[in-house]
Amino acid sequence: MSLSPSPVTPRSGRPNTTVVARVCRKLLFDRLAMLGHGAIEIRETWDDGEKRRFGDREGGAVEAAIHTPDFYRSAVARGPLGIAESFMRGEWTSPDLVGVMRFFLRNQDVLLAMESGVARLAAPLLRLAHRKRRNDRSGSRRNIREHYDIGNDFFSLMLDETMTYSCALFDRADEPLHEASTRKLDRLCAMLQLEPGHRLLEIGTGWGSLALHAAGKYGCRVTTTTISREQARLARERIAARGLERRIQVVEQDYRDLTGKYDRLISIEMIEAIGHEHLDDYFTACDRLLAPGGRMALQAITMNDTHFDYYVRAVDFIQKYVFPGSCLLSVRAMKKTLLDTSLSIENVLDIGQHYPPTLQAWRHNVETNRAEIRALGYD
Repeated sequence: MSLSPSPVTPRSGRPNTTVVARVCRKLLFDRLAMLGHGAIEIRETWDDGEKRRFGDREGGAVEAAIHTPDFYRSAVARGPLGIAESFMRGEWTSPDLVGVMRFFLRNQDVLLAMESGVARLAAPLLRLAHRKRRNDRSGSRRNIREHYDIGNDFFSLMLDETMTYSCALFDRADEPLHEASTRKLDRLCAMLQLEPGHRLLEIGTGWGSLALHAAGKYGCRVTTTTISREQARLARERIAARGLERRIQVVEQDYRDLTGKYDRLISIEMIEAIGHEHLDDYFTACDRLLAPGGRMALQAITMNDTHFDYYVRAVDFIQKYVFPGSCLLSVRAMKKTLLDTSLSIENVLDIGQHYPPTLQAWRHNVETNRAEIRALGYD
């Protein structure tokens, strides 16, 4: 696992620029000329370091240095995924990568236009590879294992002491992450209207943060399921350390195989791992497992409704390199699926603005603990 791309030395002299690379360069620059929000300066590091500016003519601009014409082929042939892979290979760099990403997010229409051109030709092959990651019972276990089972020690150095691996809920900008994580857990429990004695089912244990909070503070009885052996092992250890073995049961079952009836059901950023093809299976299972009059809380990372149909036909960086087999669902897709169940939506809370500070806190922890992480064997 790599924490960052390996440092590269920009190429000097004149590289061997093929006809294909020159054509791709022109195609990319034509697209960038359509930018309407902000500006970017692109500098080629060979010859005299030609610099071009795209977007607004005045004001500040984010910067990117291109170190080889190979970048242009990757960008045009594979779209945003190709740009990301090119960065990993050191073919381009930036003093402000976050700024570059924000810039392109403000110009999403240009990115989508890139993928609708030549990059569309590669989409079927990428999608075929992604389909091999389908989330049937065996595929789900493989996908979860490749992300979550890379080592509990690593995640303990990245996350806060609650071991919450999902968006927190901040009250102020300088709030410690563990306080924001605890506030989020408590907010979900409040939305569930938890009471002592309630039977609570959690789909997606993580490392037990919600189960510990619900059982410890609200006195309910929790059954929590995960298909990650590493997560189950550490969750059980944490539960035992708190003396809550009689209130919390960790099971290692696929959500489709769960049985019983529960007063409350909760699932925190687990639905992203089921795949849109299994959305019916997921909500049908939740409907079956909830007792009459029960309540469910679902926390999910969502895709914009207007981009969802395109998104499910493509493969992005996160799906290929971070969460194998994952799929972000749209609110509209979930609402449509719920029509075939007895479940209805009572409340929707948008906490998306709290994810950037959550991610920043995780990154800070990784940077702070870099030496310990390397000592564990990660590169």
